[in-house]
Amino acid sequence: METTPRLRPEVELCWGTVGLAQLETLVDAAAWAGFSALTVPSSVCDVVVRDPKRLHELRARMASAGVSITTVDPLVHGLPGLGSGSGMPHEYRGLLESSVDDCCRYAEKLGARMVNVAHVTGSPTPLPALIDCIGSFSTTLNAHGISVAVEFIPGTGIPDFAAALAIANAVGTGTVGITFDTWHFNRSGGNPYDVDSDDLAAIMSLQINDAPQRSVGGPHVPGAERLMPGEGILPLTSLLNLVLLPGTDLSVGIEVFSAELRRLGPRAAAQRAFEAVNGAVDNVVNSWKAS
Repeated sequence: METTPRLRPEVELCWGTVGLAQLETLVDAAAWAGFSALTVPSSVCDVVVRDPKRLHELRARMASAGVSITTVDPLVHGLPGLGSGSGMPHEYRGLLESSVDDCCRYAEKLGARMVNVAHVTGSPTPLPALIDCIGSFSTTLNAHGISVAVEFIPGTGIPDFAAALAIANAVGTGTVGITFDTWHFNRSGGNPYDVDSDDLAAIMSLQINDAPQRSVGGPHVPGAERLMPGEGILPLTSLLNLVLLPGTDLSVGIEVFSAELRRLGPRAAAQRAFEAVNGAVDNVVNSWKAS
C-alpha cells in the first residue's frame, strides 16, 4: 500500500529544550504543547524500563496523549577517546553512563526507532577507531530494528559534518546516518553551500536552534545556552531548505538548551518550542510555495 508524501514536515520535541526530566514529565509537556514525537535522555530511562508497572503506565500515557518516543539520546559509553566528564555540568554526567546494550533495551521497551551517538567529552580521535566502535554499535542496534544516528560536535572526535559522513559511509549508508544540529553546524564553520546534495541522504535526524552570533570552534560545552529559532543570526530557512525537500519523511526536532526555558517549567518551555519550530517550518514551506 502506497503512502501519501507529507506536504509539511512533522515537528519533534528534543528533551534538551525542557531539560533533564522524568519520562512522564517529558511526555506530558510534549502532549500539552502539541508535539506528537519526543526524544528522551538515556540517563532517565533505566529507572522506568526496570519497573514493569511504571513502564506499562507510561506506555498507556503515551498512547492516550498521542505521543511517541522516537530517539534515545545520547549513547556515549564505549566510544574511544572519551574524557572523564569532569568538565560537564553535574546534572548531565549520567548521560555518559548508558552502554549500547542499555540503549538498545531502552529503545525496545519505549518503542524508539533510533539511538543517537555523540562523542561528548571526547577529544580528537583517529577516525578508524570511531568507525570500528560505531560499526559495532550498529550491529547490536540494527539487529533489533534500531537505527544509529551520529551527531557531529565541534571540539570532539566527530567535529563536523564531513567526519560524521565518513563514519556513516564507512559503516554503511542506511545502517548509520547523521544527526544534523544547526548549532553544531554553525560552530563547526559549516557553510550550507559547501555540502554536496548527494550527501544529504545520510541525514537521519534534524535538530534546530538559533545562536546569538557566529561562533566557530572552541571546546564543546554541554548544555551551552542557545536561542529559539528566529531569535538569533543563523540562516535557518536556508539550512532547512538544504536538508528538507517537499514530501520528506524527516522530522524537524527542536533542541534549545536554555536556563530561561528551564525556569519556565516543562509545559511552558515546550509550548514556546512548539510555536518557534512551527514558525521555522512555515518559513520553509512558504519558500517551497514561492519557488
